[in-house]
Amino acid sequence: MCTASNGSERVSGTALKPLKLEPVDRLRLTVLVDNYGDVFMPSQKPAVRSHLLSPAPDPVMVGGTTLVPLVAEHGFSALIEVESGKKRRRLLFDTGVSPRGLVHNLNLLDIDPREIDAIVLSHGHFDHTGGIVGLVERYGSCNLPLLVHPHAFRNRRLQTGHGVIDLPTPSRRYFEQSGFEVSENSSPSFILDSSVLVTGEIERTTNFETGFAGQEAEIGGSWLPDPLVLDDQALVIAVKNVGLAVVTGCGHAGIINTCQYARYLTGEREIAVAAGGFHLSSVKDPVALTEVMDAFEDLDPKYLMPGHCTGLNATFAMMKRFGNRVVPSAVGTTLSLG
Repeated sequence: MCTASNGSERVSGTALKPLKLEPVDRLRLTVLVDNYGDVFMPSQKPAVRSHLLSPAPDPVMVGGTTLVPLVAEHGFSALIEVESGKKRRRLLFDTGVSPRGLVHNLNLLDIDPREIDAIVLSHGHFDHTGGIVGLVERYGSCNLPLLVHPHAFRNRRLQTGHGVIDLPTPSRRYFEQSGFEVSENSSPSFILDSSVLVTGEIERTTNFETGFAGQEAEIGGSWLPDPLVLDDQALVIAVKNVGLAVVTGCGHAGIINTCQYARYLTGEREIAVAAGGFHLSSVKDPVALTEVMDAFEDLDPKYLMPGHCTGLNATFAMMKRFGNRVVPSAVGTTLSLG
């Protein structure tokens, strides 16, 4: 199910022998966990919204039943479905933050996790890895490939103006004991018959995307600054006659860096969509935010689907600049290309 390769080959200078990413006929991206949910949010091409409500016991209500929507929480998870001919493959990208959120939304969306072919974790932060326990408790041993960067297992903490916050660390032992085939790789790798590219570490080339200020990691027994979050990786899918879909979890590497690196690895210039967390919620400098918007102008993606840690200010700025090309993310949103 999973093959890893660092097959990029620098020929000279900045030239690259592109990786052979197999184009797919169709891509469907369904947001399973995100910070935002809205049962009245209208569909917007090329995305369809799910307005699902599930009956649940509630003694407050006459008759003892209420209606529960999809759960929104500070985290991210997406189901990636790729189709080529009559063949369809499914990939889970991140798992959200809580043990119950992902499983609840999978149930309500009628998605069977047992049909998933692999799991990729964008990085080691708890709001992207915590939902795995819900899958294990509900479905038992998971005999699936699980791709992760080695740094995802680092102990980390966050220096804030209110003190130090210890960040929960995912357990490699838990993954292995739960039956996952853990594959640690920092280089670009293929999955699902080379139809999905996992970027591995992303090259940092912009001067306005500076990472996660205040984060530290325990390295060699000492706490050291770790703002770059080098384990941050993205997914890249080439859709025939459409372009690249670039999907991020948090985008700690910088959403512009990530899109540029996807183009660099594949040799494909056209970006169909950039989707996921863009990590712009903490950007206070309006100049830096403007630089991101200007860089998006140069990249010229067909669509932007900001979610999770992008933040309202940045999302509104994108909507003002790019209009209907911006498709705000929400739990239950399914974006289709191809």
